[in-house]
Amino acid sequence: MAEFLEMPKATQRKLVKLMARISERSYRRGVQQALAIGCIHPVAEWRYGSMEKSAGIDTRRKTTVIDRLFEQNMELREVGFLV
Repeated sequence: MAEFLEMPKATQRKLVKLMARISERSYRRGVQQALAIGCIHPVAEWRYGSMEKSAGIDTRRKTTVIDRLFEQNMELREVGFLV
């Protein structure tokens, strides 16, 4: 089940960062659609801002996109992503 375990760590980190950014972009797009009336100020800055930090909609807490990716997708560790 750990098919990515043998992958070089540098490659794992690059893939994880890419997946985290994709996930964060999707999350922000979903929130934007749900809040079409514009309750978040400013929506464009929030949606298109840095993809390195994951911003919550109901809290000021920010975490890295990689941390959020692993929090919400624990199976990544099961298949060998140990970054």
